[in-house]
Amino acid sequence: MPSLDDSAVRNLLGLSEDQRKFPRLLTLKFGGVVEEPSEGAEEDSASLEEIGEFESAAEVKMSSGEFLDCLCIRMDVCYVFYDHRSLIIGGQRRMLISAGIHYPRSTPDMWPHLIAKAKEGGADVVETYTFWNAHEPLKAQYNFQGRYDLVKFVNLVGSTGLFLFLRIGPYVCAEWNFGGFPVWLRDIPGIEFRTDNAPFKEEMQQYVTKIVNLMLEERLFSWQGGPIILLQIENEYGDFEKSYGKKGQNYIQWAAKMAVELGAGVPWVMCKQTDAPEFIIDTCNGYYCDGFKPNSKKKPIFWTENWDGWYTTWGGRLPHRPAEDLAFAVARFFQRGGSLQNYYMYFGGTNFGRTSGGPFYITSYDYDAPIDEYGLLSQPKWGHLKDLHAAIKLCEAALVAVDSPQYVKLGPQQEAHVYQQRGIGGNNSRCSAFLANINEHNVASVKFRGHVYSLPPWSVSILPDCKNVAYNTAKVAAQTSIKEIQSNLHHPSNVSQHVLLRSNGPSLISRNWMRVDESVGVWINGSFTVHGILEHLNVTKDSSDYLWHFTRIYISADDISFWKRSGVSPALTIDSMRDVVHIFVNGQLAGSGVGRWVQVFQPVQLLEGYNDIVLLSLTVGLQNYGAFLEKDGGGFRGQIKLIGLSNGDMNLSGSSWIYQVGLKGENLEIYTLEGTKKASWLDLTVDAVEHPLSWYKLLLPEKLSSLHHYSMAKVAICFHHQLSWTKTFCFSFSFLSSDIIQGGSHHSFLAAPSFSSCKPIAKSELEEYYSPASVPIRISTCYYIWIIEKVELQSVCGGKEGSLERGEGELGSMNTPPSSIPVSDKDTRGKMSWIPIGVRPVRFFLIIWTRPEHSDSVHATYFDAPDGIEPVALDLKSMGKGQAWVNGHHIGRYWTLSAPEDGCQSTCDYRGKYDSDKCTTNCGKPTQVRERSDLVSADVDYLVQIDMESLSVDLRYHVPRSWLKESNNLLVIFEEIRGNPFEISITSHTTHTICAEVSESHYPPLSKWLTSDSIDGKIFIDDTTPEMYLNCEPGYAISTTFASYGIPHGSCQRYSTGSCHSSNSFNVVSELCEGKQECTIGVSNAIFGGDPCRGVVKTLAVEAKCLSSKVTKSSFVDVL
Repeated sequence: MPSLDDSAVRNLLGLSEDQRKFPRLLTLKFGGVVEEPSEGAEEDSASLEEIGEFESAAEVKMSSGEFLDCLCIRMDVCYVFYDHRSLIIGGQRRMLISAGIHYPRSTPDMWPHLIAKAKEGGADVVETYTFWNAHEPLKAQYNFQGRYDLVKFVNLVGSTGLFLFLRIGPYVCAEWNFGGFPVWLRDIPGIEFRTDNAPFKEEMQQYVTKIVNLMLEERLFSWQGGPIILLQIENEYGDFEKSYGKKGQNYIQWAAKMAVELGAGVPWVMCKQTDAPEFIIDTCNGYYCDGFKPNSKKKPIFWTENWDGWYTTWGGRLPHRPAEDLAFAVARFFQRGGSLQNYYMYFGGTNFGRTSGGPFYITSYDYDAPIDEYGLLSQPKWGHLKDLHAAIKLCEAALVAVDSPQYVKLGPQQEAHVYQQRGIGGNNSRCSAFLANINEHNVASVKFRGHVYSLPPWSVSILPDCKNVAYNTAKVAAQTSIKEIQSNLHHPSNVSQHVLLRSNGPSLISRNWMRVDESVGVWINGSFTVHGILEHLNVTKDSSDYLWHFTRIYISADDISFWKRSGVSPALTIDSMRDVVHIFVNGQLAGSGVGRWVQVFQPVQLLEGYNDIVLLSLTVGLQNYGAFLEKDGGGFRGQIKLIGLSNGDMNLSGSSWIYQVGLKGENLEIYTLEGTKKASWLDLTVDAVEHPLSWYKLLLPEKLSSLHHYSMAKVAICFHHQLSWTKTFCFSFSFLSSDIIQGGSHHSFLAAPSFSSCKPIAKSELEEYYSPASVPIRISTCYYIWIIEKVELQSVCGGKEGSLERGEGELGSMNTPPSSIPVSDKDTRGKMSWIPIGVRPVRFFLIIWTRPEHSDSVHATYFDAPDGIEPVALDLKSMGKGQAWVNGHHIGRYWTLSAPEDGCQSTCDYRGKYDSDKCTTNCGKPTQVRERSDLVSADVDYLVQIDMESLSVDLRYHVPRSWLKESNNLLVIFEEIRGNPFEISITSHTTHTICAEVSESHYPPLSKWLTSDSIDGKIFIDDTTPEMYLNCEPGYAISTTFASYGIPHGSCQRYSTGSCHSSNSFNVVSELCEGKQECTIGVSNAIFGGDPCRGVVKTLAVEAKCLSSKVTKSSFVDVL
């Protein structure tokens, strides 16, 4: 088998040496080159030697009527080009359906299932962004592991036979944190994002080059045998290009040239970019793109983002886009000359961790997509689109055979587009037609080629043979699936340590929880003091949502008298704030503010003397859309004041503030299996749950309240400022039982986490750690410690010689430490004495805690995963606002913020243009709700019923199965405000109820259409009997609950038989479907034993349950 070198391939294509340099610039039509590449184009790095060998010379002979923009010499190796009509793959123009699936919004274990469902649904292509801040979280430090394993994802797509559309960006928007930009970019001197700025272009080019080279190295482009056929540079820049002026125009030209010169060997696109260069395809994003035209007649019409739903914000309503409208938009796009359409999203997934953008985008990214957040099919949307895709594929031969369709006006708002190519001699032809009724209200009867067709309003009928209707966008035959939760937690082996509550609702995880409170304010590590208010992101670098601000103010007796006399109350004001601030005064939560650059007014209660003011500012997703993202920032703007004082307002903006990034629990990683041991967890009681800034985890099985098991202990002396004590110093040393506090007549302690024997501490040393500059310290040379007047500790039983003396007694006021400490078995509090040091009172107290003799004696009793294979979620409706981790995996932020009471609809009319406010649910309920019911058909034509009664009010947060073990799973919750972890439950999700309605006048299934093998390529239909298709998820079987062939009444979950009803209905359906995962039922009089009522169109309505068939995990994997 002779091999072709580069010269042979060029000769075969009729290409010159120069024409080979930019294959994506070539536009070939009927075997002729009609466009030359621009002068000076650099040579592609891809060698044509990669394309392999021919079986014979005959295989390379191509007629003048063939398209040669993509040469495939092996089945798995081809070059991809385009002409004005479409991409050309394997020597053929193609009509392409693309499914948007973002790999980081699911787990690698989910990827094969999601890709398989996309292919089953009729997709040819999988689309994804790349995510710069995920892949390069620190400059030049790359991450392509776990959920960010891009190579693995691309290979999985290719292994299923699908193509891949890789949108590199690197700006992606995508409701992703900071639009995909790494925050470290902001710190580069002189940088300006997305404009003609040298520092930004340098970093952008390095990242894009990294991704392209990685794909080249892994041989993932189509001409290397991989699935990648299309790339994107930049993203929706046209929306903001005017904001950057001439520099924006220069930038977009640079970005295009930079991308093409990387030698990827496949076409590049720019979406929403009307000034894209000639060698870049400009594309459309939106709800409808049937009227879009690119900026050159030499470019095909691509729809890179078909918004099949919409994203959701905390406190927002849930949007839904009806399947009928979505299908209408897609059909119109292909009807009017489009050739590639991508669903954004086909699977939305989950914003795990802190990846959601914003501000205020929720953790779920379900997007009302055809595949829901958990990987379950959203029906009827998925099934209705699957039928649409099959209908379009039946038309593909005709669609690609002509350059443009014939337009036929059928009525005032009715039209046809006909794709017809005459065969040899004009006798035979390929012909497909689309008939559209764009009237939003009325059915239209139109005449086309001698036949009369009834077109529902706002619909398209597809005629693959220009005669018979295969599909209408407004007529849904696909089943409706009702998702429900299951409470099937199995009991752990150590049931004595668990209290699992069961009811009609979900199973509560446990009655045994532990808590540790987060320190309010500064906790020393990494803290620093600055005069003035710093910008939030400049300090945190987005390493945490949280930034502490601490300052101290003095309130005089005059202020107190003024408030009593005038009735005025003081308040803290902030000119502008985003996203959230929690305000603490003297250690107590005074109130919170929420919003995007909003003013904050918070009344506060102050005491005479020194008062501690602590502001905890939070981000809830960084801005991901708009111009000048690097300037948006977070935290506070303007002035921070204390108003209502006797002498006027106190401006705190220029005060000395101590800053602390993040939470102490975050720093210790107490949400991990190892890190949780670093925290001093306490038993949580029901009456102690309403506490802000608390970490919760499941209770340890052995309480550490008894100390008689241990012979080693530690003593710590801690001191705080009297009023709020946001800064605590604890100094400790270990001792054996006979070594009770020794070392001399006086003890002093350095500001460090260790005991120092008998050494005075200098004034400067204490100031360095503690004193705000505005509150000077006046203390003599040495600081002495007075011990508390009374202390009663937990029992200390047994022990070695010289162990602690048992008993109870007064220590009195001393200048020297005692040689032994009386203790008591009673659990009472010690009485503290207040000892002034310098100008400020300081509180001292003594703590004894223990270290176990064996480090492995501390182990947690964790929750067990639900039985089965279904997706799993946490119900956090009893909590307030915070974050959650399972086995160290960050499942995301949670918030019980509710949507407005109004603005939702009980029904949704699919007719007319859609926007995100048109069909919404969940008014008055917390936003992140897992709905048990999809939109279901109503009795009224053209309306879709929103089953409000079956909507769940539970807050569901996805926990991927791959993050769970069969038992002993660690759950850690950080609650910012107040919440009750005792009410947290875990559930599994599945499709529980399925319904379908198909009339005897419906179209036959698309699978009944046949394609002729003859050279004319005609298609035909030989069996016009309609069919109903029912399907449960793998591992579940159908159990029929209702069936009626005739004129049934009601809708899904409310069906009833009408006056016309075949008595055989239930038996026929049960015989065909009972106990099966899927079944098909013909819809005709013959199948149901005769006509139950002559002269009317009969309908088959079926409702069934999907019951577990107790499939094993291994068999489920085999099914997938």
